[in-house]
Amino acid sequence: MSPLLEYKQLISAPLRNVTLFVPSSRYLRTLTPQQMTRIKSNPDTLKKIFYGHVLPNVRLDDVFLRQYPEDDYCSRSSYNVTFNISRTKDGTTVDAGYDESMPLDLQGRAYGCSDGVIYSIDGILNYSPFTMLERLRRDPKLSASFELMTTLAPAADIELLNRPDLSFTFLMPDNTALYHMSMKAKRKFQSLPDDEKRKIFWRHVINGSVLYSEDFRSDKFNKEIFPPNVTMTKSNDVYFMHYKSIKSEVKHWNLLACNGVIHVLMQFLYDANGSGEATTPNTVIQVNPVTGLVGKLEGGTTRSSSSSIVSTFIFLALAILMRYR
Repeated sequence: MSPLLEYKQLISAPLRNVTLFVPSSRYLRTLTPQQMTRIKSNPDTLKKIFYGHVLPNVRLDDVFLRQYPEDDYCSRSSYNVTFNISRTKDGTTVDAGYDESMPLDLQGRAYGCSDGVIYSIDGILNYSPFTMLERLRRDPKLSASFELMTTLAPAADIELLNRPDLSFTFLMPDNTALYHMSMKAKRKFQSLPDDEKRKIFWRHVINGSVLYSEDFRSDKFNKEIFPPNVTMTKSNDVYFMHYKSIKSEVKHWNLLACNGVIHVLMQFLYDANGSGEATTPNTVIQVNPVTGLVGKLEGGTTRSSSSSIVSTFIFLALAILMRYR
């Protein structure tokens, strides 16, 4: 973090209270060297992670949060990041404005200092080390339906999702979508020619753009980036993606990858009564690859390369919280 101007300003500012959410060394050791390199070599990624883990001028310790024993607590930082602390039947969770959350141990893994509080968390609140392809294959609620999707397009098309220099918004039906297809639709689905199958695959992808839930809800984006014949409607705060006779509810927003975002649909955008126009991949990058969220311990093999980021977070914590002692 040391190259960031925001980091230098924070450690030199006369702050008396700050809350830090620090990714644990246990979590960072699960990341591969390639994943660590993607983080450390991209200044935009470092800045996003920094913003998503520092809450200046606010001390969210257990004493403060006991004032809200049953209510959720929301705080927007001076970096324009919203932190939500929620109570569930399984305990307390924290998120950084996305729809995924992470367990937060308010006592066992909290470290109070005179200038603030540090929480150790098993993940990164607003970034995912996994590419779109890795995330789709790893998610147990999506992997079965995505396995079907991989039979629709050439291997070269599928591999594009693994490139961190490209960006995508993926409209991914979850595994239960397989049960929404009639036997007639499934038979026709399997018998389609290869070019028609490829159209179906790319109908679920907004290629070259990253649209979060707030982008859809604000309605401030160019509708022309949607795949042909795909539209969106809203009813009673529920959003639907349409393709011909298909009306597919958006069940879950903002599953993040390092090169895009996934929104989960109830049904495939496939109409057994007709076929659609071609929607082929466009490899021109329109926006920078985005960062994402990991809500639990996940990753590759244990690597010692994570120690540098652990040291950076420790240094940041000590520099801020001990400077007034």
